[in-house]
Amino acid sequence: MKKLITAKESVMSKSINDKKIYIIINPISGKGSSLKIIPKIKEYLDGKKIKYKEIYTQYEGHATEIAEQNKNKADIGLIIVVSGDGTLNEVINGWYPSQIPIGYIPSGTGNDYAREMGIPKDPILALERILKKEVKKIDIGRINDRYFINVASMGFDGEVAHFVNNSKLKRLFGKLVYVFGVLRILLSYNPKQVKLVIDDKIHKYERVWLVAVANNRFYGGGMAICPNAQNNDGQLDICIIKDITRLQLLRLFPLIFSGKHIEYPMIEKINGKKIEVYTDDRFKIQADGEIFADMKIKFEIIKKALNVV
Repeated sequence: MKKLITAKESVMSKSINDKKIYIIINPISGKGSSLKIIPKIKEYLDGKKIKYKEIYTQYEGHATEIAEQNKNKADIGLIIVVSGDGTLNEVINGWYPSQIPIGYIPSGTGNDYAREMGIPKDPILALERILKKEVKKIDIGRINDRYFINVASMGFDGEVAHFVNNSKLKRLFGKLVYVFGVLRILLSYNPKQVKLVIDDKIHKYERVWLVAVANNRFYGGGMAICPNAQNNDGQLDICIIKDITRLQLLRLFPLIFSGKHIEYPMIEKINGKKIEVYTDDRFKIQADGEIFADMKIKFEIIKKALNVV
């Protein structure tokens, strides 16, 4: 039985054939795996006679600059990001609010966006999906003046992300370095007092270890911190880990990969569209693995912000 071609799919196909694909590549993501798969991608596109342009990132933040400089060019029909989650985050921060579709071929350490969206690990299968699949609209989160697509979190978790990003072990051990980071930070981190204002309702907590705000379920290489999060429901899922000892947190940690941690009383789950976070100390914050620090944090969901394939 032949598949009926929808009007949206027809327009998408035409835009790819008539315009150029821009490919943004992080050459050092995933221990250089991007450079290994690019020849396969180029060979496939050349065989299909699809026009494309490759652009390689050269430094932190460069992908945002590239996206910002190119998002309004008339010859672009599609952008493909070949990278890990951090570079994808940079691209989104330069690309939004462009409605030109974004495709993603994972080549990083965690690849949590690919895990959420069911994108194949094989680069050619991922590319074929990009070129054939119908466009989907997804939400993104905003934290202060930047955007994120997966999860933003703070406290203990932000310290772990900071350790991971600055560790030489990341290249040697891949996503296992997250486990090393948890064990390292667990010994020294002191939980904080936190006030959350969620859709104008105040919530106060003592001894908070972690606050995670999720648009997608996964982060940190497969941890389902908010297992019920959906990127098309118009809200953010919030997970708060509080009033827990170091030993309890260590025992709880493996359950985060399956999402079963939310069944425990020291975990609080809330949903909201606007969230403000207040502390007496600067939180280290990670958003899709990118690190910064602040004392006052504001979150907001942006509904149907991106077209993705």
